[in-house]
Amino acid sequence: MNLNRYSNMQLFSEHCWQPTHKWPAHDPLCPHLKHWLTHPGSLTEQLAKHFNSKVSVHLHRQQWLTATKEEQQYLGITPDTLTNIREITLFVRQQPCILARTVIPKETLSGNYQDLLTIKEQPLGHFLFGNANIIRLPQFELTTLKTADLPIQHDLPLPSEQVWGRRSRFLLSQKPLMITEYFLPFLLHSIENEQIGKPAASDILTTSSPSNDH
Repeated sequence: MNLNRYSNMQLFSEHCWQPTHKWPAHDPLCPHLKHWLTHPGSLTEQLAKHFNSKVSVHLHRQQWLTATKEEQQYLGITPDTLTNIREITLFVRQQPCILARTVIPKETLSGNYQDLLTIKEQPLGHFLFGNANIIRLPQFELTTLKTADLPIQHDLPLPSEQVWGRRSRFLLSQKPLMITEYFLPFLLHSIENEQIGKPAASDILTTSSPSNDH
């Protein structure tokens, strides 16, 4: 995805989170990218549909940690709140598409929500969507940054490019959870190709990734 055309947009200064309602009237996002960044449903289902392929989850880590100061403010929790942090990559056809970080305050993990501690490489979307007691707050925040500056531990051989990130909050029986998702170059290039009418990656790649529905 060519982000150079956005280089003069102070709104999207690198790794500065901004809510979508602050976009200027002359929206700099192409319609396809905007659709992806503001899609309220399961991102993994959207990936599977876009590429017409299974999506697999690779778990980098899940452990009890203190959230960053910025995450604490976004969730509305105190600095001494213990959080469970899960970091994963979503793959399609062995290509990394999404790098994601989920932050769950300990108080959110009550009752059936404790299952979030043991899902391992199962899709998080299966748990979050379709449950009447879980809602996603409608306002996303967006950012851009370079792949070298991604604030999630990973061992992915990513090209040196800029990527888009989004974050959002869920309420699980009125208790908060946040997800930060970074759209990686393979996915961004596929979205850009779709925008200008080039063949999608699903029409080019012939390899298959391990199946793991989300």
